[in-house]
Amino acid sequence: MDTTNWTKLFRFALRRDRLYLTLWLVGLVVLGTFFVPVFPSMAGTAAEMATLGEMMANPAMVAMCGPKYGDEYTLGIMYGQLMLVWVGLAFAAFGILLVIRHTRADEEAGRLEVLGSLPVGRSANLIAVTLLAVLANLVSGLLIGLIMPVFGVATIDLAGSLVMGLAFGACGLAFSAVTLVIVQVAATSRGATGLSMALMGASYLVRAGGDVSAPSASLTVPLGLIEQTEPFYSNSLWPIAVMLAGSAVLAVVAFLLNRARDLGLGLLPQRPGPAHAPRSLSGEWGLTWRLTRGTLIGWGITVFVVAASYGSIMGDMDSFLNSSEMYQQVMQVTPGQANMTPAVVATLMQIMAIVGAIPVVLAVHRLASEEKKSRLDQVLGTAASRTRLYAGHALIAGVAGLALQVLSGIGFGAVAHSVMATDPVSVGLVLKVALSSLPALWVFGGLGLCLVGWAKGATPVTWVYLAVSFLLVYLGGTLNIPAWVPKL
Repeated sequence: MDTTNWTKLFRFALRRDRLYLTLWLVGLVVLGTFFVPVFPSMAGTAAEMATLGEMMANPAMVAMCGPKYGDEYTLGIMYGQLMLVWVGLAFAAFGILLVIRHTRADEEAGRLEVLGSLPVGRSANLIAVTLLAVLANLVSGLLIGLIMPVFGVATIDLAGSLVMGLAFGACGLAFSAVTLVIVQVAATSRGATGLSMALMGASYLVRAGGDVSAPSASLTVPLGLIEQTEPFYSNSLWPIAVMLAGSAVLAVVAFLLNRARDLGLGLLPQRPGPAHAPRSLSGEWGLTWRLTRGTLIGWGITVFVVAASYGSIMGDMDSFLNSSEMYQQVMQVTPGQANMTPAVVATLMQIMAIVGAIPVVLAVHRLASEEKKSRLDQVLGTAASRTRLYAGHALIAGVAGLALQVLSGIGFGAVAHSVMATDPVSVGLVLKVALSSLPALWVFGGLGLCLVGWAKGATPVTWVYLAVSFLLVYLGGTLNIPAWVPKL
């Protein structure tokens, strides 16, 4: 295995990604620690805490967040149950995108071909990427573990915090290692991303089903293993060791596969396309759909599954909200309110609308991505219309927003209707509530298109605006902020 000058490639990757890695690191650390200081107010009194513990043992909550553990439900255990899986998913996504960025994406852009003309070993880039993933996940996890106890919340101690942080890092590294293998097999960065994200989604579903009915199944995926660490209770390290060992094995497999393939090609044989392109590709709108369909279909499935997961907790929502004043503020309901369902449905559908805005923004930003890679030059060099190409992305984004809201409303409403014993919510009503947020999705799509056409370098503003909107919707009821701020 030739790793000549891998240290130079590693330093180059650090320099190139100094902003990218910093933003991800800050985001992961904030996600892992942000809710620690507010947990005491979420839990309430000892009696409310006990009631909350009973609610968290509900199969629907177990499927969403993970199993309840420990002899006594403490703030630390509550934090572990609520956050392990979801922060683990964020680390998994980070690991996947980081590896693809420095492997398959760089191959498609021709960067690795340029580097390969220099005195570097065939495996030098792969070992540099592997070390970068190890370092990034380790630093992020350790920072979370060191910051959490600083808030001085009872039962959230240093030992449990470090175990939890290391579990996050090991989970992210496990998915990084899986992706290292996938990029040797898939022929394109888009295919590698889709397959890696699909495996991440499958890992979540296997964990959810295993936690509810077959605990041994959860042990086969990283998202299930991190739950076995039981931070702030047993503080088990063996799941972390298993994930690290598995990551090492997968990394070795990736290095072996990398030696067996040619640069720019995957090990899976590519199916030849049809001899002639379909008529749909003869126009700008057909091309737009072809470019964005994979992203939109994948996110459509994600939105439906997440909405259905939210709907599954509606059966015990009243008891859940009555157990904590903090949750009442989040869901914007008043204590003792006779019927909390309308307010809860409205808030959850607002959150789902923000989730649905992500693929809408991705669809419109695809135009800037294609231009950056110089692919639009080949399209616009023909008789293609710049206006029709732009309009095609606008149309796709608008229709996608409508379809995502319909999927969200049906997924949530159908499951909620089936689990609510008394006064079940109407699917039609939920669908109407979901569609009432459709103009908001179009606003995000319009902002993305505006920046693509006017100032492509400012397109990240769309994501910042979306993130701020999420925080205001999710935490606006718990923060003392002026009334005009959410109206922005």
